[in-house]
Amino acid sequence: MYKGNAKHGEIEIINENLVFKNKFICLYNDDVLFPNGGVGKYFRIKNNYSNYGVVIVPVTESGKIVLLTEFHHARREWIYTIPKGYGESDLTYHECAKAELLQEAGMIPKVLSKVLSYPENGAKVQVFVATGCEFVGQQLEETECISNVGQYDVHEIKEMIDTGVINEQATLIGLLYYLNLNKR
Repeated sequence: MYKGNAKHGEIEIINENLVFKNKFICLYNDDVLFPNGGVGKYFRIKNNYSNYGVVIVPVTESGKIVLLTEFHHARREWIYTIPKGYGESDLTYHECAKAELLQEAGMIPKVLSKVLSYPENGAKVQVFVATGCEFVGQQLEETECISNVGQYDVHEIKEMIDTGVINEQATLIGLLYYLNLNKR
């Protein structure tokens, strides 16, 4: 892991202090050196489960975008999301995206295209657009709390984003990329 270099304007880790670890994350409260020479502490989260994740924008044959209504444990509220999950070591990105789409939304796509990737907590997140999605039935894991699989047109999605109804980070990245992609 790159610890940074304060002489180059970066926050340099002097010492990693592991505070908590489980199968999903490691939490650190690192001793750091700032570019101005000051020392202090900096909190850091690292994904411990997988080196990648997937986010899928499902689109039906009729062009409707599929959103899940999911209970978000950390936020303690119901939110709108698109299917997403940690990568599995025995699956490729595409296989994992198909599995998450089937599991959470109960859908199989005609076409699954990787369109974007971004870093998050030490993992590389792959964003997919799944078109021609057909509902075949959810296969939820026991830890998933999804109460609804809804279909929305582009105007409804834009309104939900504009009014803050859709506000989960990965969902916003996927949807905004998809909406921008369709403007071209």
